[in-house]
Amino acid sequence: MTNMAQREDIIRRTVYVSDIDQQVTEKQLAALFIGCGQVVDCRICVQKKNTAHMIQWFGYIEGKRTALNLAGTMLGVYPVRVLRSKTAIAPVNPTFLPRTDDEREMCTRTIYCTNIDKKVT
Repeated sequence: MTNMAQREDIIRRTVYVSDIDQQVTEKQLAALFIGCGQVVDCRICVQKKNTAHMIQWFGYIEGKRTALNLAGTMLGVYPVRVLRSKTAIAPVNPTFLPRTDDEREMCTRTIYCTNIDKKVT
């Protein structure tokens, strides 16, 4: 667990990246920022908005603040937006990550569903 000062330092080094092309991978996104210093972590997230047609792709890069200078850089077919992050990247417990090819393949076929009526079996 990090103390408050360490957490604030991590947040200062983290940028929020939005308007990411759906075809862009975390590896490609991290590669864009590698010239800004060490990329500690990179995550791409997908968030559905109010309708099925509004899907937002966004990511977080933990690295150096010079990453803000990359706002407007083309990555895929869209120029990315790069802003100061208000949060740190949540750490991943490595014990939950897939370890074998079979486990990775099973993860690619897994769907997480929310807001399911309690009556549904």
